Amino acid sequence: MDSGSQIPRVVNLRDETVVFPVPLLPSSVDFNPPEDNDEVQNPVDVNLEPLVVDAEGPDTVDEVAPLRRSQRICRRAISMIIWSIYRNTSLMVMAPNTGLFVGLNKGHVVTPKELAPRPSARKGKTSKRVHFVRSLIREVAGFAPYEKRITELLKVGKDKRALKVAKRKLGTHKRAKKKREEMSNVLRKMRAAGGGDKKK
Repeated sequence: MDSGSQIPRVVNLRDETVVFPVPLLPSSVDFNPPEDNDEVQNPVDVNLEPLVVDAEGPDTVDEVAPLRRSQRICRRAISMIIWSIYRNTSLMVMAPNTGLFVGLNKGHVVTPKELAPRPSARKGKTSKRVHFVRSLIREVAGFAPYEKRITELLKVGKDKRALKVAKRKLGTHKRAKKKREEMSNVLRKMRAAGGGDKKK
Protein backbone atom coordinates (compact mmCIF):
# COMPACT_ATOMS: atom_id res chain seq x y z
CA MET A 1 0.00 0.00 0.00
CA ASP A 2 1.21 3.50 -0.75
CA SER A 3 2.50 5.34 2.32
CA GLY A 4 0.89 8.58 1.22
CA SER A 5 -2.64 7.28 0.57
CA GLN A 6 -5.61 8.43 2.62
CA ILE A 7 -7.01 4.89 3.05
CA PRO A 8 -6.80 3.41 6.56
CA ARG A 9 -4.23 0.68 6.85
CA VAL A 10 -5.40 -2.81 7.78
CA VAL A 11 -2.86 -5.21 9.23
CA ASN A 12 -3.63 -8.83 10.18
CA LEU A 13 -1.78 -9.95 13.31
CA ARG A 14 -2.43 -13.70 13.57
CA ASP A 15 -6.16 -13.87 14.33
CA GLU A 16 -6.74 -10.16 15.15
CA THR A 17 -7.35 -7.34 12.69
CA VAL A 18 -5.90 -3.93 13.57
CA VAL A 19 -6.90 -0.77 11.69
CA PHE A 20 -4.46 2.19 11.78
CA PRO A 21 -5.92 5.69 11.31
CA VAL A 22 -5.01 8.03 8.49
CA PRO A 23 -1.63 9.76 9.09
CA LEU A 24 -1.92 13.34 10.28
CA LEU A 25 1.04 14.67 8.31
CA PRO A 26 1.48 14.26 4.55
CA SER A 27 4.11 11.80 3.46
CA SER A 28 7.22 12.56 1.47
CA VAL A 29 5.42 11.63 -1.73
CA ASP A 30 2.70 14.29 -1.32
CA PHE A 31 5.03 17.09 -0.16
CA ASN A 32 6.02 19.55 -2.90
CA PRO A 33 8.40 22.33 -1.76
CA PRO A 34 7.91 25.82 -3.28
CA GLU A 35 10.16 26.47 -6.24
CA ASP A 36 9.84 30.17 -7.14
CA ASN A 37 9.25 31.60 -3.65
CA ASP A 38 12.56 32.90 -2.28
CA GLU A 39 10.99 34.44 0.82
CA VAL A 40 10.22 31.07 2.37
CA GLN A 41 12.59 30.49 5.28
CA ASN A 42 13.18 27.68 7.64
CA PRO A 43 11.46 28.64 10.92
CA VAL A 44 14.44 27.30 12.83
CA ASP A 45 16.84 29.69 11.05
CA VAL A 46 14.68 32.83 11.29
CA ASN A 47 16.39 34.22 14.43
CA LEU A 48 19.93 33.34 13.36
CA GLU A 49 22.35 36.07 12.27
CA PRO A 50 23.42 35.95 8.60
CA LEU A 51 26.94 34.78 7.81
CA VAL A 52 29.57 37.37 6.92
CA VAL A 53 30.61 36.87 3.28
CA ASP A 54 33.74 38.49 1.87
CA ALA A 55 33.74 40.47 -1.37
CA GLU A 56 36.11 37.93 -2.92
CA GLY A 57 33.48 35.28 -3.39
CA PRO A 58 30.62 33.40 -1.75
CA ASP A 59 32.84 30.42 -0.94
CA THR A 60 34.94 32.29 1.65
CA VAL A 61 32.97 32.79 4.86
CA ASP A 62 34.40 34.43 7.99
CA GLU A 63 33.07 32.83 11.14
CA VAL A 64 32.88 35.23 14.06
CA ALA A 65 34.15 33.45 17.17
CA PRO A 66 32.13 34.12 20.34
CA LEU A 67 33.86 36.03 23.13
CA ARG A 68 34.85 34.27 26.31
CA ARG A 69 33.31 35.21 29.60
CA SER A 70 36.62 36.71 30.76
CA GLN A 71 36.71 38.94 27.65
CA ARG A 72 33.27 40.42 28.27
CA ILE A 73 33.79 43.70 30.09
CA CYS A 74 30.87 45.61 31.49
CA ARG A 75 30.31 49.01 29.92
CA ARG A 76 29.72 50.46 33.34
CA ALA A 77 33.16 49.32 34.50
CA ILE A 78 34.79 50.93 31.46
CA SER A 79 32.92 54.17 32.06
CA MET A 80 33.99 54.15 35.73
CA ILE A 81 37.64 53.68 34.71
CA ILE A 82 37.42 56.56 32.24
CA TRP A 83 35.71 58.75 34.84
CA SER A 84 38.39 57.99 37.46
CA ILE A 85 41.17 58.90 34.99
CA TYR A 86 39.39 62.13 34.06
CA ARG A 87 38.82 62.98 37.71
CA ASN A 88 42.47 62.43 38.65
CA THR A 89 43.72 64.55 35.75
CA SER A 90 41.23 67.30 36.51
CA LEU A 91 42.27 67.37 40.17
CA MET A 92 45.95 67.51 39.23
CA VAL A 93 45.54 70.51 36.90
CA MET A 94 43.20 73.03 38.51
CA ALA A 95 42.36 76.11 36.46
CA PRO A 96 41.82 79.40 38.30
CA ASN A 97 38.27 80.54 38.92
CA THR A 98 36.83 83.03 36.47
CA GLY A 99 34.72 84.90 39.02
CA LEU A 100 31.50 84.08 37.16
CA PHE A 101 28.69 82.05 38.67
CA VAL A 102 28.35 79.87 35.56
CA GLY A 103 30.75 77.91 33.41
CA LEU A 104 33.47 75.36 33.99
CA ASN A 105 35.58 77.32 36.48
CA LYS A 106 32.74 79.16 38.16
CA GLY A 107 33.01 80.66 41.61
CA HIS A 108 34.32 83.64 43.51
CA VAL A 109 38.04 84.31 43.08
CA VAL A 110 39.80 83.80 46.42
CA THR A 111 43.40 83.44 47.56
CA PRO A 112 44.19 79.85 48.63
CA LYS A 113 44.88 79.56 52.33
CA GLU A 114 48.30 78.18 53.29
CA LEU A 115 47.77 75.43 55.82
CA ALA A 116 50.32 74.13 58.27
CA PRO A 117 51.91 70.80 57.26
CA ARG A 118 50.08 67.83 58.72
CA PRO A 119 51.83 64.85 60.30
CA SER A 120 50.38 62.58 57.61
CA ALA A 121 52.18 64.58 54.92
CA ARG A 122 55.62 63.60 56.26
CA LYS A 123 54.90 59.89 56.56
CA GLY A 124 57.99 57.81 55.84
CA LYS A 125 60.42 60.70 56.16
CA THR A 126 63.35 60.04 58.50
CA SER A 127 63.85 62.71 61.13
CA LYS A 128 67.26 64.03 62.16
CA ARG A 129 67.17 62.28 65.51
CA VAL A 130 66.28 58.88 64.02
CA HIS A 131 68.95 59.26 61.36
CA PHE A 132 71.57 60.08 64.01
CA VAL A 133 70.58 57.10 66.19
CA ARG A 134 70.68 54.67 63.27
CA SER A 135 74.05 55.93 62.08
CA LEU A 136 75.44 55.59 65.63
CA ILE A 137 74.15 52.02 65.95
CA ARG A 138 75.63 51.18 62.55
CA GLU A 139 78.99 52.59 63.61
CA VAL A 140 79.05 50.68 66.90
CA ALA A 141 77.45 47.35 65.91
CA GLY A 142 78.65 47.14 62.33
CA PHE A 143 76.98 45.06 59.62
CA ALA A 144 75.05 41.81 59.90
CA PRO A 145 76.57 38.66 58.34
CA TYR A 146 74.13 38.71 55.41
CA GLU A 147 74.90 42.40 54.82
CA LYS A 148 78.61 41.60 54.69
CA ARG A 149 77.92 38.88 52.13
CA ILE A 150 75.86 41.33 50.04
CA THR A 151 78.72 43.83 50.07
CA GLU A 152 81.17 41.12 48.99
CA LEU A 153 78.90 40.13 46.10
CA LEU A 154 78.54 43.77 45.08
CA LYS A 155 82.31 44.21 45.10
CA VAL A 156 82.66 41.30 42.67
CA GLY A 157 79.85 42.68 40.50
CA LYS A 158 77.19 40.03 41.17
CA ASP A 159 74.25 42.36 41.72
CA LYS A 160 71.62 39.78 40.88
CA ARG A 161 73.06 37.26 43.31
CA ALA A 162 73.17 39.93 46.02
CA LEU A 163 69.49 40.68 45.38
CA LYS A 164 68.62 36.98 45.75
CA VAL A 165 70.48 36.76 49.07
CA ALA A 166 68.73 39.87 50.38
CA LYS A 167 65.34 38.61 49.25
CA ARG A 168 65.84 35.26 50.97
CA LYS A 169 66.79 37.01 54.22
CA LEU A 170 64.27 39.88 54.18
CA GLY A 171 61.31 38.19 52.53
CA THR A 172 60.15 40.61 49.83
CA HIS A 173 61.56 41.90 46.57
CA LYS A 174 61.01 45.52 47.51
CA ARG A 175 62.95 45.21 50.78
CA ALA A 176 65.73 43.35 48.97
CA LYS A 177 66.11 46.14 46.40
CA LYS A 178 66.19 48.73 49.17
CA LYS A 179 68.87 46.80 51.08
CA ARG A 180 70.99 46.32 47.96
CA GLU A 181 70.80 50.06 47.25
CA GLU A 182 71.79 50.79 50.85
CA MET A 183 74.80 48.48 50.67
CA SER A 184 75.88 49.94 47.33
CA ASN A 185 75.75 53.44 48.86
CA VAL A 186 77.90 52.25 51.77
CA LEU A 187 80.44 50.79 49.33
CA ARG A 188 80.46 54.03 47.33
CA LYS A 189 81.16 56.07 50.46
CA MET A 190 83.92 53.68 51.53
CA ARG A 191 85.58 53.91 48.12
CA ALA A 192 85.29 57.70 48.12
CA ALA A 193 86.86 57.89 51.59
CA GLY A 194 89.61 55.44 50.62
CA GLY A 195 90.38 57.33 47.41
CA GLY A 196 90.71 60.58 49.34
CA ASP A 197 93.19 59.00 51.78
CA LYS A 198 95.30 57.64 48.92
CA LYS A 199 95.48 61.06 47.27
CA LYS A 200 96.73 62.60 50.52
